[in-house]
Amino acid sequence: MIWARSTLYFAKDDIDALTKRIYDALNPGGIFISFQNGLTHERTKPDIMALSWMPMALMGQDMGIDQGIIADAMLRAGFKSVRSRTIDTPMVLMDLDIGRKG
Repeated sequence: MIWARSTLYFAKDDIDALTKRIYDALNPGGIFISFQNGLTHERTKPDIMALSWMPMALMGQDMGIDQGIIADAMLRAGFKSVRSRTIDTPMVLMDLDIGRKG
């Protein structure tokens, strides 16, 4: 199992290559779990994340990852099944993506 929590922002410009490396590192049947603050495609929700990342975005460092980006990268990397859901945590809505290697 590989777990990534609020860390994939740093690799978002090359998320396909990173996801493929994760896929290759897993044994058959292995699981990759991503737990990130996913922004809606309009980049307006969750409110707290859109506001907290705004100063960085204005300085040219976009840390947001749109919902669905990681799940799509998992599918392109070859994961057999991918499940996604949004979870309401006490702080903010988080996106949970789980991919299983075939």
